[in-house]
Amino acid sequence: MTAKPERFIFDQQEVEGKYVAADVYRVKGMLIWQTDEYYFSLGGDYGLDELKDLAARLKKPE
Repeated sequence: MTAKPERFIFDQQEVEGKYVAADVYRVKGMLIWQTDEYYFSLGGDYGLDELKDLAARLKKPE
């Protein structure tokens, strides 16, 4: 597995995290990032662009 820095939108703000290319059965990769209070990960059978799209739809817990 390899990890590389990525910038993307989360909760209507640009954040920096890491993209881990897993390329194993049913998991192409994961995005991992943190905010002031929380750590987040998003992954599955999606490529980098699809994960960035999904992250842009998410919001921090209230």
